[in-house]
Amino acid sequence: MDELLSFLSSPTFSICQDTILFLLPNGQVYGRGYNLYGELGTGNRARTPFTQMEISHTVSAISTGTVNTAVITLDGTVYASGSSMGQLGYTETYSQTLPIPLQLPLPALKVSHGRTSTMVLLVDGTVWALGTNEEGQLGLMSPETQYTPVQIPLPLPALDISANDLNSLILLSDGTVLGSGFNGSGQLGVGDAGTQSKTNFLMPMILPEGSHVMSVVCGVYHSMVLLADGSVWGCGLNTNCQVKDIPSGHILTPVRLPSQQRVVSVACGVNNTVYLTEDGTVYNRGRVNGLPTPVPQKMDLPSPTQAIVASGDTVIIILDDGSPYIYGERTSSDVFGTKLTPNEAVPFLTLPPSVSDYFP
Repeated sequence: MDELLSFLSSPTFSICQDTILFLLPNGQVYGRGYNLYGELGTGNRARTPFTQMEISHTVSAISTGTVNTAVITLDGTVYASGSSMGQLGYTETYSQTLPIPLQLPLPALKVSHGRTSTMVLLVDGTVWALGTNEEGQLGLMSPETQYTPVQIPLPLPALDISANDLNSLILLSDGTVLGSGFNGSGQLGVGDAGTQSKTNFLMPMILPEGSHVMSVVCGVYHSMVLLADGSVWGCGLNTNCQVKDIPSGHILTPVRLPSQQRVVSVACGVNNTVYLTEDGTVYNRGRVNGLPTPVPQKMDLPSPTQAIVASGDTVIIILDDGSPYIYGERTSSDVFGTKLTPNEAVPFLTLPPSVSDYFP
């Protein structure tokens, strides 16, 4: 069990809309769900129950995009599969049903991507990007598509990255958060959503002086940053109270989320924000049963939580004993094997035997 817990210190599940990946402690990857573009990396486009990704190397990290997926192997190589509009690292626009390696100068620490773009953080703190750049989400001063990885000019090494379909965030070593791409809801936190709906160059998020940022998270229309003091700050669309208690249109400058406890992890869906406190409690703020929830909802779980993953309207919670729970508003049983309950976390038990063996 210790081996499982060590892997779950970072999310072992990765979800994006209709695709889910699961990383085993032995480095194997299983996937399920939407596979029209071959994003599950199984060598075909069939929708099947959990199927192992066809990769011969031991995997240490996984990431899902809207129509593609990526994994990082123990040697730091990034392999990607699925739809290609440049984000897989070659000029052809047809899809790849088997994982192919990205050509990068050094091993990778993290990969994050949206529907048609990919961003990679390397061990030296440089950030490389490829794919389409119509919204300026690559931060390269040009809307042109990049078919091979291009280094993003940064003043300092990066510590964290987060990207989605429309925008991206980069955390620098001095605590500065830089963002680029679509900003129509204020999700870049630069205070000017009304005058600049998108930017193709990196702009600094407006945070309190001296903020020690630990991690950055992009939702689609809102963003969150976690500080070292356990506080969470957010900006962007707030129609469902996903950023602050009173429903409103746009939050242009980051505001602090009210929380009585220290937060250790945060995740963003489309219409909600989920955060994990140091005592293992999970809170959801945002849409529940189609309505905004001004008061954060404490999730009723049988034991403390160690990890949370969110995407779209779906949240996966991993308890301290390794048990996975799931809740949300999606009802695609083809993906999750169960109908999701909007405001109740239910056990996620539809795992292949080789995966289930790792749970008590």
